[in-house]
Amino acid sequence: HFGLLYSPISADYGKSFHDISHLINNTFIRKEFGLLAGPGNSQQVILTGDTPGLDNPGGVIFTSTDAGVSFKSVQLPFHLAQPITFHFLNPEYLVVISIDGGLWLSLDFGAVWTKVHEG
Repeated sequence: HFGLLYSPISADYGKSFHDISHLINNTFIRKEFGLLAGPGNSQQVILTGDTPGLDNPGGVIFTSTDAGVSFKSVQLPFHLAQPITFHFLNPEYLVVISIDGGLWLSLDFGAVWTKVHEG
């Protein structure tokens, strides 16, 4: 389920890439739905990783509002079951389903998550 340790990103539509592994603490990025970009705003980027271990209640995401120049790490209180979905009118609003079937909502581009529905 894990993909890249070397995490390349491009700011020039794929003409060149630079390694951002140091910005994301060398976290493995998920192979499936590991990289998401905001609708209509390619400056908003979310990288999805998982932190292994039984004592960890959730995964981790790295959010960027500057096309991957910098990232903010967010420890999630759940594990993702599917890609995070951006709201089509307000890309600060995010929604996702967790592996236990819970519906989670963020109103601040992933900084804080609230469980809004069970199962």
